[in-house]
Amino acid sequence: MNYQIEGFRLSRSQERLWALEQTGPAYLAQCVVAIDGSLNKAILKEALRKIVQRQEILRTGFHRMPGAKYPVQVVAKSAAAIWREEGPVAGQGDNVERLIQQEKDRARNFEDPSLLRACLIEQTEHTHILLLTIPSLCADSRTLNNLVQELSSAYEAQLNGEELEGETVQYVQFAQWQSDLLEEDSASSGTGFWNKQGVFDHAEIRLPFQLSSRSGKEYRSDSYSQPVGPEIAAKIDSVARKYSVSLEEFLLACWQTLPPLLLPSH
Repeated sequence: MNYQIEGFRLSRSQERLWALEQTGPAYLAQCVVAIDGSLNKAILKEALRKIVQRQEILRTGFHRMPGAKYPVQVVAKSAAAIWREEGPVAGQGDNVERLIQQEKDRARNFEDPSLLRACLIEQTEHTHILLLTIPSLCADSRTLNNLVQELSSAYEAQLNGEELEGETVQYVQFAQWQSDLLEEDSASSGTGFWNKQGVFDHAEIRLPFQLSSRSGKEYRSDSYSQPVGPEIAAKIDSVARKYSVSLEEFLLACWQTLPPLLLPSH
């Protein structure tokens, strides 16, 4: 039986995510957009449809051939985001949280190119919440930020009877460029350099405060909460933007610079 699919290789980050997907629930990118003022729902839906047609990664499915370790990403010629509307849910914050969780819990078929889900929640006549959810194989927080900005521009263009202009760099182009770069002969010299640094010599990487399995102590997870005021939050966001990194990457870097001090036992 012949089984042939025309598609593109995953990027290295997609390969790592796919491996994680096989061991637990789906990793998702999700954002909530507050919309104040008069809203034309039909135009917003049409603006989102045009962006999906404009951005290939938003209409990409993932097909794994028999015996293959990783799938290939297959760009559909035409696909639409899954759109639904809820409301009104005025003054029901818990209900909004429930809808957000519902989107996280929905089963997904990764071969279906319609992986982007949009839920428009009406709170009042002039206040809405747009919830966007998509697998992390297709987007991260920066992607969602760009998507929201482009959706705003597309909505305004639709209201004025205009079209978005300019070409976009598609993700499959980046993935192919990255694969070609890593397979070039010159890449071996870089790998050799890091091998000499001994970065691959550690058979096991342990967390800073992880207890040894030979200590005989039972591990008990715990958490510590520290509120961050708006002034500090703004400074953190400013530094992250300055160095073109996500907020998660910046906070992880801060954590990794902490000295390996032992936490007091409870």
